[in-house]
Amino acid sequence: AFLPRVFDALEPGGLLIFDVVVRDDANPFRYRHRRDGGDWVIDHGVDEDTRQRILCRDIVLDRRVDGVWRRSREFHRIRLHAESEIELSLCDAGFMVETADRLGDAVMLPRRTAFICRKPAC
Repeated sequence: AFLPRVFDALEPGGLLIFDVVVRDDANPFRYRHRRDGGDWVIDHGVDEDTRQRILCRDIVLDRRVDGVWRRSREFHRIRLHAESEIELSLCDAGFMVETADRLGDAVMLPRRTAFICRKPAC
């Protein structure tokens, strides 16, 4: 129900642009990165469940503020869809759809697709 509501909210010729991580069951994301900068440390782990089509990100940030270490944590659960499924849903809502691997000079990260969706002018 979300996409038809967005379509209805836009003026004729209106534009919706977004990007998503797309599903690729043959190459699931599974990694952990750690970086530090002296007064900060970030630990970022990603694990993809291809059976449930879920990508989980666990991000822990430690920062030293006024000599005291502080921790913040984020956990993201992302439902993954095939690019073709998203495109079909957008078309069904009435959008004209283009996909891209870049937006302007910004190149999409691996397995990200940009969707450029326009509501017809008439």
